[in-house]
Amino acid sequence: MILEHEAEVMTKPRFGTPISMRSMSAQTSVWFRVSWYDRWCHQYFQRCGIPVADYIPFFGNILQWRHGLQHTFTEYVKKHGRVVGMYDFRRPVLIINDPDILKNVLVKNFSSFYNRRMSETINECCDTLVASFSKAQEGGKAADCRVLFGGFTMDAIAKCGFGLKVDSQQNKDDPFVKNAKKAFDFSFFNPAFMIV
Repeated sequence: MILEHEAEVMTKPRFGTPISMRSMSAQTSVWFRVSWYDRWCHQYFQRCGIPVADYIPFFGNILQWRHGLQHTFTEYVKKHGRVVGMYDFRRPVLIINDPDILKNVLVKNFSSFYNRRMSETINECCDTLVASFSKAQEGGKAADCRVLFGGFTMDAIAKCGFGLKVDSQQNKDDPFVKNAKKAFDFSFFNPAFMIV
């Protein structure tokens, strides 16, 4: 007489650990669903009618980048045309090598694309940079581009990354600027470096 809890059929794999049929079917179901989702993610460009570079399931095209991005992208464009899709793992990435399409995307329809609100923030920093260049060149003097672009970069990082309005191009004594300079001041004799 077989009891109900003993009725579950057990199979023995090659290494001798018993696996129940229920466990095997659950694992198969999970594997099937993960594979189906990965395939669905990697069909994004095909659904849009865009040619796609050959990819590897789960990894996308990232393993092909070992030859260098420029070489790989050039090969994609030669093989598939001026507009080609590829995948960074499951994330779709569109490569555009057509100047007319790029002009439409980057100029005419710029505000229609995803996450373009950042441009307003960076434009404010650019306006300050232009004013700083004008001020630096008063009297026919040469402008120190390293200092000016360093201030622009600091402003953009502070504003976009931390939400701070820091005018590091004009105010070198701002606490954010001072602490950032300390953080990036590299010396082998710095006590913080010696601890590491």
